[in-house]
Amino acid sequence: MFSLLITSSFGAGSSLEKRSRIELRGGIWPHGSKTAVRVSGAETTTKTGGYMGGLAYNYWLQEDLAMTISLLGMVGDLETKTAVSEVSTHTVTIAPILMGVRYYLPRSSFETSMRPFLAAGVGPYIGSETKSEVNLTVLVEQNTVTAFGGFLGGGMDFILSRHFTLGINTGYHFMTDFTEPLGGRDNYSGPEFSFGFGYVFGGR
Repeated sequence: MFSLLITSSFGAGSSLEKRSRIELRGGIWPHGSKTAVRVSGAETTTKTGGYMGGLAYNYWLQEDLAMTISLLGMVGDLETKTAVSEVSTHTVTIAPILMGVRYYLPRSSFETSMRPFLAAGVGPYIGSETKSEVNLTVLVEQNTVTAFGGFLGGGMDFILSRHFTLGINTGYHFMTDFTEPLGGRDNYSGPEFSFGFGYVFGGR
């Protein structure tokens, strides 16, 4: 009964073949932690996070197959404090540029507003670190490195109308190691949980 109500309220049966979509995405790329260590009277606190966002473009080659291009960005913060008031703050950004596909199934979902899919993509992961250290002087450094990786996952598209969609995405990012550590880590492989709001245009 609930699924019937959703189908009647949303854009059930809307064809996506030969149409394009621009999607705004946001969510989390969790890999962080928080620790506190005391050594010889000095206290060190480390905090990291994994918030993400970005844009994606989709083009449906046919009803069950879409080409995708995405530009995402994950930002994590690393902060260290000591008893002698030294503060070191690292801002790390990981930006994957991925090309891939989405495969929608089963075919029976093409007549409904809820369309599950499998997704895969590959491309470069550009990592950048900005480090700021405050002691007697202020020192700011920036470093950029690149790794190769890919994404495997899936999700669900909800067709709200002919021009608007909502999406749920989940999966895992696989990366090679960076040539130099960023924020004390040389690899940021991890899961993604995100939502998307899209505008669909073109086609018949």
